[in-house]
Amino acid sequence: MEIYDFFDRQQLYITNQPGADVQVTDAVTLFLNKPDISANWQLNIMQGTIKVNYFSPQHTTFELVPGSILDLGNTVIKVFNDELHVLKNHVQTQLTQITKSSHTLPSGYPDYHRSPRLIYQAPHDKITVDDPPAPVKMTNQGLLRTIVPPLVMVAVSVVMMLMRANGFFMLASLATTLVSVIFAVSEYFKNKKQYKQDVKNRQQTYLAYFDTVVKQIHHAEVAQRHGAQYHYPDIHTLNTMATAFSARIYEKTPADADFLTYRLGLGTVAVTSPITGSHREQLTKDPLAQQAQQLVAANQTLSKMPIITDLTHNPLGYIGARQLVIEQLQMMLCQIAFFHSYHDVRFIAVFPEREYEQWAWLRWLPHFNTANGNLRGFVYNQKSRDQLLNELNHELKERQLALNAQTDKNQTLHFTPHYVLVVTDESLIIDHAIMELLNDEPQKLDVSLIYVKDVMTSLPANVKTVIDIRDRQTGELVMTQGQLINKRFSLDHLNGYEKANLPRLLAGLHHMQTLKSALPNQITFLQMYGVKTVAQLNIAQRWQKHSPYQTLAVPLGVSGPDELVELDLHERAHGPHGLIAGTTGSGKSELIQSYILSLAVNFHPYDVAFLLIDYKGGGMAHLFDKLPHLLGVITNLDKAQSMRALESIQAELDKRQRLFAENNVNHINQYQKLYKEGKVTEPMPHLFMISDEFAELKAEQPEFMEKLISTARIGRSLGIHLILATQKPAGVVDDQIWSNSNFKIALKVAEKEDSKEVLKTPDAAAITQPGRAYLQVGNNEIYELFQSAWSGADYRPDEDDNQQNAMIISEIDRMGQRHQITKDLSGLDYTGHMLKVPTQLEAVVAAINDTFAKSGAQPLPQPWLPPLRERIASDELVNINYHQAWQQVKQPLQAVIGMVDIPSEQAQRPIKVDLSADGNLAVYASAGYGKSTFLQTLIMNLAKTHTPTQMNVYLLDFGTNGLLPLRDLPQVADTIMLDETEKIIKFIKRMNAVLKERKRLLSEEAVANVAMYEAATGQVLPDIVIVIDNYEGFKDTKYEDALIQALIKITRDGNSVGMHVVISAGVTTSLRLPLANNIKQKIALKQNNDDDLPNIVGKDKLAIDDLPGRGLIKTLHGTRLFQTALPAAGIDGLTVTHNGPSNECRLAWRPSGSNSDDAGRITVG
Repeated sequence: MEIYDFFDRQQLYITNQPGADVQVTDAVTLFLNKPDISANWQLNIMQGTIKVNYFSPQHTTFELVPGSILDLGNTVIKVFNDELHVLKNHVQTQLTQITKSSHTLPSGYPDYHRSPRLIYQAPHDKITVDDPPAPVKMTNQGLLRTIVPPLVMVAVSVVMMLMRANGFFMLASLATTLVSVIFAVSEYFKNKKQYKQDVKNRQQTYLAYFDTVVKQIHHAEVAQRHGAQYHYPDIHTLNTMATAFSARIYEKTPADADFLTYRLGLGTVAVTSPITGSHREQLTKDPLAQQAQQLVAANQTLSKMPIITDLTHNPLGYIGARQLVIEQLQMMLCQIAFFHSYHDVRFIAVFPEREYEQWAWLRWLPHFNTANGNLRGFVYNQKSRDQLLNELNHELKERQLALNAQTDKNQTLHFTPHYVLVVTDESLIIDHAIMELLNDEPQKLDVSLIYVKDVMTSLPANVKTVIDIRDRQTGELVMTQGQLINKRFSLDHLNGYEKANLPRLLAGLHHMQTLKSALPNQITFLQMYGVKTVAQLNIAQRWQKHSPYQTLAVPLGVSGPDELVELDLHERAHGPHGLIAGTTGSGKSELIQSYILSLAVNFHPYDVAFLLIDYKGGGMAHLFDKLPHLLGVITNLDKAQSMRALESIQAELDKRQRLFAENNVNHINQYQKLYKEGKVTEPMPHLFMISDEFAELKAEQPEFMEKLISTARIGRSLGIHLILATQKPAGVVDDQIWSNSNFKIALKVAEKEDSKEVLKTPDAAAITQPGRAYLQVGNNEIYELFQSAWSGADYRPDEDDNQQNAMIISEIDRMGQRHQITKDLSGLDYTGHMLKVPTQLEAVVAAINDTFAKSGAQPLPQPWLPPLRERIASDELVNINYHQAWQQVKQPLQAVIGMVDIPSEQAQRPIKVDLSADGNLAVYASAGYGKSTFLQTLIMNLAKTHTPTQMNVYLLDFGTNGLLPLRDLPQVADTIMLDETEKIIKFIKRMNAVLKERKRLLSEEAVANVAMYEAATGQVLPDIVIVIDNYEGFKDTKYEDALIQALIKITRDGNSVGMHVVISAGVTTSLRLPLANNIKQKIALKQNNDDDLPNIVGKDKLAIDDLPGRGLIKTLHGTRLFQTALPAAGIDGLTVTHNGPSNECRLAWRPSGSNSDDAGRITVG
C-alpha cells in the first residue's frame, strides 16, 4: 500500500493524462475539491465509471465520507480528508509519499485499554515579589557647604595678615586653609562618584532579581496554561485526538479528582501560584518599587484560559437561546464521552420529538447505550420514556435501598455507572415516578441532572449550578455549588468539522477494563487436548498410564497459548472438595461437563466414578447416561428422596470402610494400589459427587445439605470428593462450605458480593466472557484466570478450526433496538437434508463407552438405584399361577402388596403383608392416594393363592365403589354397600355368630388357633377377611355403633379363629381407640398433613412422595418407603380394572362335584 499526504491541497485531479495530480492507468477523470481545508472532499466524476464503497454511485457529484474506497477498475484508492491510500496498482503523483498513516488502526483494535494517565498539576508555589532595597543616600554635603568654611577662613587669614603684618603666620594659616579646601573638594567628588555607583548597583541587582521573578511567574503561568489546555482541550482538538485513537481516551476514572469536570469556554482565571509583594510603605517615589507593584498587579489572572465546571454538584441549569444551549450541551457530552469510559458514565437525553435529528448524530456514542445494550438513551415520546425511565427508575430504587441499608453513614457510597440525565423538555418526565428520586439529591445516587430553560426563574429551586449562554460569543457561569460568581467566558462552537466524527470513532472501541491476555475467547474440548478426532485421544493408553493414587490431575482449560490449566483433586493437591460459582450464561454447566469428561478420558471407570446430584432434574445427567463411570444420578430431591439419597451415600461409605477393614488399609490410595497389584479383586474408584444448583438445595433441604457436607468431610480418606456448584453464592456459601472447599472456581457472577463469597475478591464480577473463570486453590497458593474447555461444540473432525459466523442483517430503530430483516445468509441455519452433528461431548462419551466395552471389564454395580417407579403391576413382582396355587394345601394369608426401597442395602424388593401372623391391617391415606388400589392388590393376590374353601372375603364398600372390581372373585362371599342397612345388620349378626361358633370349635378341641384345629381335625376352616374401604363412610349411620362393637370383638379375638379385618381410613383418629389398638399392622400412604405419620409408622424423618400408592411401611430394616403394586397392568384405572383376573378366577373355579360358584363360602343372607 502506498500512502500520500495531501497537506493543504483543496483541489485534486485524478486521470490517466500525464501531469495530473494523480495519474492512473484507468480511463477515468475525477475532480476532487473541498471548500475548506477541514471539510470533506467533493467528488465530481467527469469521465468513466467507478465504484464507491463497492457500489455504483447514482450521481456524478457527491460528498465523500472520509475513508471512502474508490474502485477505478485496475486501481483501488482510499480517500481521507488528509491522505490518499493506494490499495491496488501503482500511481504517478506529485503528492508527498509518507511511510505511516495517521489513519492506521491501533494495535488490538477494536479492543482498547486505558493507558497510564499523565496529570499536569497546576503550580501552587507562592511567589513573592520583594521590594527593592532602600534608596541610596548621599553621605556628604554639597560642594559649596564643603568649601565655603575653609574659604572664609582664608579670607579672614588674609585680612588679619594685612592688618597685623605677620606675614609668616598668615602664610602658614593660608596654606593650611587651602589644603583643607582642596581635600574637601576632592572628598566631595569622590563621594558623589560612589553615590552614583551605589545607585547603579542597586538598580542592576534588583533588576536582575526582578528578571528572575518575572521568569518564575512566566514559567508558572505557562505551566498553568499548559495543564489547563492539556486537560480541557477544545472540541476540535478532541476530534483530532479521537481520529488518532489517542491514549487519552477514557483516561478519567471515578477515583480522579476531575471526574465529570468539563470545559465551558475560554475566560479569565486566577493564577494558581499566589503572587504577592512586600507592600512596604514608600515615603518617596521609587521607580523600582513601582515596577514591582505593577508586576504583582498585572499577574493575578490569566486570560484565554479554559473555564471549567463539573457535574458532581448538581442539579445544573443551562439558560439562554435554546439552539445555542443545545449546542453547548452536546459539546459537553462529547467532552465527557471522550475522557470518561461508558463503563463509568452513561447518558440519557430528554428532548421533544421534533428535535430528534438535532440529537441523532450523538447516537453513536456508546455512552448513550443502556448497560445491557438493548436501548438507546434518547427520551422523546411516551414509549421511549416508559422503556428507558422505568428501567432507570428500577436501578435507582436499588441504589436508594443500598443507601438506606448503609450502616456507616460517614462513608460515601458510590455506584456505577454514573448517569448524566439531560432534560431539555421537562414535560416528558415531570409526572414520572423517577422524579421522586431525582428531586432531592440526585448526586447521592450518582446521577447528574441537567435542566434546560430560557430564563433562570424557570429553573427548579434545587439547581446548584447555573450556566447562562448569553449570546453566540459569550457565556456566564452565574453560580456554582450555590455560590454566586458571575464568571464570563467566550464560547466554543461545533462548526468547522464533521461533528459526528468523534462519536463514530468512539463507537468502534471496545473498552477492556482488564488487560487482555492471550486467553482465547473459546476453546473446544478437543482443541484443549491438541487433537482433531476422538481416536487421537488414545483413551485406552491414558487409562493404562494414569494411576489415581499418584495424581488426579486433568486438563480443565487454558491460561494462555500452550498453557494448560489442570485441576487435581488429590488430597495433597487441589482437593478433595471444591466450589464452583457462575451465573446463568457463564458457562458453569459446560465447565462441569468438560471436567467430568476430562476425568473419564484419563481414568478407567475402576479408578474414577461419578454421582450426579441434580436437584431439579436440570438435564446434565442424561448427557452422561452412557458413560461407564456414572454410578448413579440423584434427581428431583424432595424431602422423601433427599433422605433416601443420604442413606444410599452412607451405605457406600459403610461398604468402603468394610473393605478397608478387611484389607488392613485406611486410605483409598493404599486400597487402589492393592487393586493395581492384584491383591484385591473388588475395584474402588474415587467417587466424585457433583451437586449442581446446591443453593436451591440448601434453601429447601438444609438438613440434607448439612449431612452431605459432613459425609464428604468424613469420607475424604475413603475417596469421596464433593463439588458444589451454584449460580448465586452470596448468602449461600457459609464458613463451613468455604473452609471445606480447597479449590474454588468463579466464572462470571452477577454481583461483586457473589465473587467475594467465593474468592474473597470482586474479580469474577468483571468477567464477561462465557467459560472464563478464576481458579483459586487454598490461600491463594494458585490464583489464575483461565478459559475453560467447551465440550458442547459440534464434532466435525474433517473440518478446520475456522468458525463461520452467522450473517444476519438487522435494522436498528430509533430506540437502539435491533430488528432482523433478513434470514441468516451464511447458511448455518440450513437443516434440510442434513444429519444431526454430534457434539464433542457425545462423541467422546461414545468413544469412552466403546473403549470400556472392548476392554471386557464388567460395569461396577450401581449403588444408587433409581427411585421407585410410580406404576408397578403385581405380576412384575410375583408371578402366581392361581391354577397351580389352588391345588396346594391351605397357606398363610400372605400377599405381595408392592415394592419396598432399602437404600441402606442398596436394594429394592417386593414387600409382603401377613394377615395370619401379624393380624389385622389398616391403611391410612388422604383421598385419591391409592387406598382402594391397595385393598384391590391385597385381596387379588390373596385370591390367587387361596381357594374359596380356604378364604372368604367380605367387601364393605363405604367409599366410591373402589372395591367393586373384586366382587367377581369366587372368594368374595358378599359385597355390601353403604346404604344396604339391613344387609349390614345381618352381616354383623352373622360375623358375631361365626366368631362365637369358631371359639366353641377351638374350645372343644382344646386348641389355640385355627392352624392347630385344622391339624387336629383334618377339617379346613376358611379364613375370613373383612375389608372395609373408607372407614369414615359409615359414621352417623344406624348401624355405626353395632358395626364398631363387632369390629372391636373381631379384631381382638378373631385372629386366632381365622377372622381378619382390613380397613382403609383417612386418619387414625377416625378409628375408636379400642379398635385402633387391636390393629397391629399399619401402613401410611400420602397424607395431606404429615402430622399423623408418627401415629401410623412411628417417629421417622422419612417423608412420602406426593404420588398415589407411595407410602411408608414398617419392615425388619425399619420404616421404609414402598410403592403399592397395581392389581393388574395398565396405563390407567380403567385399563387396570379391565385387565384384572376377577372374572377369569370366577369362571376357573369349579370345585369337584359342584356347579355352584358359592361352594365353600360363608354367606350372610
